Amino acid sequence: MANQQKFDFDKANALKTKLNQEQQKLENDLKGMMRQVEDVRQWWSGGSEEAFINNFRTTKDKIVKSLNECIMGYNKLVDQVAKAKQDADADIARQLNV
Repeated sequence: MANQQKFDFDKANALKTKLNQEQQKLENDLKGMMRQVEDVRQWWSGGSEEAFINNFRTTKDKIVKSLNECIMGYNKLVDQVAKAKQDADADIARQLNV
């Protein structure tokens, strides 16, 4: 029995869309957290609060950058799989039309 393969292009595109939406939600959550951290200025003063805020900002920026790179990588991978599947299907179709 031959090993069957299948690939749903619509679901692949839906996955990319969903990943991008979730990425945006996470970025928005991190922005909200940043605002909350910046609000420590209301009850914390003396200079160390700025170090605390800057530390969180740096960490947040690293998370956002890593998240963006990760999602871009997965989107690229889905595109590559879709392209390979299209190419394979086209090759099979050409062979059948000989």
